[in-house]
Amino acid sequence: VLVAILIVSFGVLGLVGLQARATQFSMGAEERNRAALVANEIGSQLVMANDPTLPATALTGWNDRISGAGGASGVIDPYYMPNGSIDVNTTGDTARITVRWQPPGASGPPNSYITDVTIPR
Repeated sequence: VLVAILIVSFGVLGLVGLQARATQFSMGAEERNRAALVANEIGSQLVMANDPTLPATALTGWNDRISGAGGASGVIDPYYMPNGSIDVNTTGDTARITVRWQPPGASGPPNSYITDVTIPR
């Protein structure tokens, strides 16, 4: 009976660890999805303006939104990314949008999502 309890205990412990990893992967997927949405919104703004350069005030506004600084008190912006930042670099008619974020408690280099938007002329 004690051996059976020991085996079941290890099985339950393994399931708890598996659930924790599944939650981590789910949060990572949500953050990557949010980064893609932010980059898509910025790319849409660039295409609608027919200009590959994002004004500094717009970039500051986006950085405020993903850092949570732009939201009302007690309300988290839907684009919030933990320790997030956005860079837009322009080369000719192409803008490279880079969204970076660092999940809480994570070590190593930040996660990033990079996309290029070419403005049709």
